Amino acid sequence: MGHDGNDEENEPIYNGSSSGPGDPDDNDPEDTSHSSNNEPLPPRRAPHPRAPRQDPNNDCLADVLGRLADNLDHQVAAQANQTHINKARLPDTFSSSDPEKLNTFLIQCHLYFRANPTQFQYDNQKVNFTMTYLTSVALDWFEVGLTQEEQGVFHDWFDDWNAFVCELHMHFGIANPKGEAAKMLNTLHMKLGDKIATFNIEFLKHTSQLSWNDKVLCHCYYKGLPNRIQDPLSTHEQGKPTTFKEMHCLAIVYDRRYWECDREHVRARTAEKDAADSLSQKQPNKPSTSNTSNLNPPHSQSQPGNNNNNN
Repeated sequence: MGHDGNDEENEPIYNGSSSGPGDPDDNDPEDTSHSSNNEPLPPRRAPHPRAPRQDPNNDCLADVLGRLADNLDHQVAAQANQTHINKARLPDTFSSSDPEKLNTFLIQCHLYFRANPTQFQYDNQKVNFTMTYLTSVALDWFEVGLTQEEQGVFHDWFDDWNAFVCELHMHFGIANPKGEAAKMLNTLHMKLGDKIATFNIEFLKHTSQLSWNDKVLCHCYYKGLPNRIQDPLSTHEQGKPTTFKEMHCLAIVYDRRYWECDREHVRARTAEKDAADSLSQKQPNKPSTSNTSNLNPPHSQSQPGNNNNNN
C-alpha cells in the first residue's frame, strides 16, 4: 500500500518514551514542548527513585533525640559560662561562748562572700550560709526563729543581711563594744619579743570601734610601745611625730631596724661559736694525768735505805 510523502511527518516521535503512542501528553493540544518545525524532541529524563516511605515512629524518635541533644548542648554552655566556685577558706564555726570571736567570724564570712560573688548575690543566700556555721546557743536561737516562721511569725533578718548581723551582735556580741575597746586600748602594751605587727593589729582592731581624734590615738599608741621604739621616736630629727599616721610609719621603721640588728648579732655569735668549735677540733688531745701518775711510786711506800725500827 502506498504512502504519501507527508506520512512521515504525521507519525509521532517517541524518543525513547516508555509511554508509547497512547501517552496523553502527546495529544495535548496545549503542550508546547513539540516544535512546529518537526525538530526532534530532547530525550526525557528518567524519574528519580523515590525514597522508601519512613515510619512515623522513627520521625518522632529522631525529633526527641534532637531535642535531647539541644538540651545537652545548652547545659554544657551554661556550665562553661558559670563562674567557678573559688576554693576560699571556709569560716570557723561560732558557738557564742566567746563574744570577742564574733567579729572574726563575720569577717571570715564576708571574705568568703567576696571570693564567690556569684554564689551570694542576695541577702537570703548569705544568711542561710552563715546559719550553717552557727553551733550551740547561737544555732538554738535562730532555730526558734525558724519555728516561728512556720507559725506565721516572720523576722526581717531572714532576708536582710544587715539585720541578721545586728541580731548576732545584740544577742551574742560584746555588750558594750565601745567601752570594752577603750578599756583594752588603755591597757594595751607591746610584749617583749613581739614584733610591731602584732601590736598594730590589736591597736587598730580596738580603734575601729571608736571615733577618737588623732592626738588621743598618738598618745595611746606611743604609751603602748617599748623603750626601744619610744626612744628613737622622741629623738627624731623633726621631733616627735604629732599625727598617728606618721608615728605609726616611723614605729614600723624603728622596729625593723631593731630586728635587723638582732639578726646580725645572732649571726655574729653563731660564727664565733662555729670558729671556736672548729679550732678545738684541730688541737691534739693532751695526755691524761691518770696515766702519768702511775709512773711515780706512792709516797707511802718506804724508800730504800730508810728503815724505821721501833725499839
